[in-house]
Amino acid sequence: MQKDSDHTTSHKTSFEELWRLPDGAWVTPEITAAMLGCSKSLLAHWRCDGKGPDYRKRGKLIRYQITDVKAWLSEDTNTHK
Repeated sequence: MQKDSDHTTSHKTSFEELWRLPDGAWVTPEITAAMLGCSKSLLAHWRCDGKGPDYRKRGKLIRYQITDVKAWLSEDTNTHK
C-alpha cells in the first residue's frame, strides 16, 4: 500500500535528503532529532521546557514542520553570534 503525499520519511533517509524536504513537510521527533544533531529525548525535554522548534501534537502523535525547524535553527544561530 502506497502512502499518500504527507512527506513522512523513513529513518534510512540521508541527512542531505532530509534538508531537501519541502517546507510544508511534517516529520517525526526521530527525524527532527537527526536533522538537529540531537537526541529524541532532548527534543522531549525541550518540549516540556517550552524550548526548541515549534511542534504540533494530536493525542500522542507529535510532528514538526520543516519550516518551523529551519526557523528555529535560524533564530538560535542568530541569537548566539
